[in-house]
Amino acid sequence: MSDQATADKVLLLLVSGLAESVVLTTATTSLNLTPRQAKRMISATRRRLAAMPIDHDEQLALAILRLNEAHAKAKATQDVKSAIAAQRELDKLLNLYRRKPATTAQPPSDPRTAFGLPSLDEWASGTPPPRATPELPEPREGA
Repeated sequence: MSDQATADKVLLLLVSGLAESVVLTTATTSLNLTPRQAKRMISATRRRLAAMPIDHDEQLALAILRLNEAHAKAKATQDVKSAIAAQRELDKLLNLYRRKPATTAQPPSDPRTAFGLPSLDEWASGTPPPRATPELPEPREGA
């Protein structure tokens, strides 16, 4: 097996989420590397991974996909706790919990005017306020 093929297999082992000890054992047994060669290959592969540019949009899409799959699997097995945890993590990832900015609008001095009601002064004057008459549509011809 060529060095590049071996490096690619070590890369696959590392990105699959296995612990470094498991990767080391697998590299020595399956890839026929000595422990020293395997350690050097793992460290070289880690440097290669660290140097790779990260596409944030792609990683965001992958994270959303994984969380949706975890949520669906939890629902299928009726694991409510895990389903809620996956949904909560997805909501955080999508920034659904951001707070809306506080408004600086001042409340009206007379709260009744905010609802279109006459002010207390108008009621105290004794004259009834003019009633708003709804606008009626014009009659249609021939009706």
